[in-house]
Amino acid sequence: MRIEVSGSPALHVQQMRAYAEYRAFSQLAVFASQLTTVRVVVSKSEDGRLTACAMSAELRHGGRVETRSRGRPARAVDSAARKLAEATRRRLQELR
Repeated sequence: MRIEVSGSPALHVQQMRAYAEYRAFSQLAVFASQLTTVRVVVSKSEDGRLTACAMSAELRHGGRVETRSRGRPARAVDSAARKLAEATRRRLQELR
């Protein structure tokens, strides 16, 4: 499982990039053998007060799972990672 993290503008700070990568990994590690790529995009909302976090996971046997969250930076990342893990679990169960 490869994790790609990006954002705008150039992802706020290096700490947020590392945090987003860590949270994606910690939530999805249990599915690592069934995922190829996880993409994380963290960006400021247009009003600059909230952070948006979009995460997607490419399934090894085809398909994709996507989630989005908004809120304070760490909360948006945490929520998106948790939602992605839940959606991935459901999708993999459907494919059995």
